[in-house]
Amino acid sequence: AALIDHYAALSRAEIRDRFAAFCDARPAGGKFAHRACDGPAGASPSMKWVNPPVAWMLHAGVPRLVAAGVHMPGLRDGDPARVALEAYPGLLARELIGRRSYKSD
Repeated sequence: AALIDHYAALSRAEIRDRFAAFCDARPAGGKFAHRACDGPAGASPSMKWVNPPVAWMLHAGVPRLVAAGVHMPGLRDGDPARVALEAYPGLLARELIGRRSYKSD
C-alpha cells in the first residue's frame, strides 16, 4: 500500500525528475527498468513518460483505483470481491497474429 500511496502523492514533475535521474544513471540501451512481462507482451516499461506515457497513465489511474477500494494483488489490499489487474492485450495478440500490428486499421 505504501508504494501505491507514495506514487499517487507525487506530482507529474516529481515523477519525471525521478525517472529521468534513474535513466540518466544507466547505460545506453538499458535506461528503463522493465517488468518481466514487458518483453513477451511487447509492452512499454511503466516508468516511460513519453511515447507512450505509461507513467502518466499509471499516475492518473492509481488514485481512481484507491478511491474505488479495489484489491490490487501484491500492491494494496482492498475489497477481495473487486480485484484490479493489469492486462496485456499485446501478449494475446502476438500469440495469435505474431509481430503484426494489432492496433492499426
